[in-house]
Amino acid sequence: MFLNIVVVLCMFQLIQMGFVSKQNFEDDPDSQFYIGNFDTEVDSNPVLQELKERKQREKVESERAYADWMATKALKEQVPNRIP
Repeated sequence: MFLNIVVVLCMFQLIQMGFVSKQNFEDDPDSQFYIGNFDTEVDSNPVLQELKERKQREKVESERAYADWMATKALKEQVPNRIP
């Protein structure tokens, strides 16, 4: 009984930290960690949402940096006989 409580507590803490894995969910519909709730948990987990937002921001910043680099490269190629 005590071991079961510890396992449930650990699973709950893992999910709160963003480690949402199907292995942390069970087939028992009465369980707090029912596999049917997996997709909902993935979509509503604040840690995973922050990770998605951070990845999106990094993608936008990377695209912007690449466009700036390409513009700088194009300007450098227009200058004839420049000394490296």
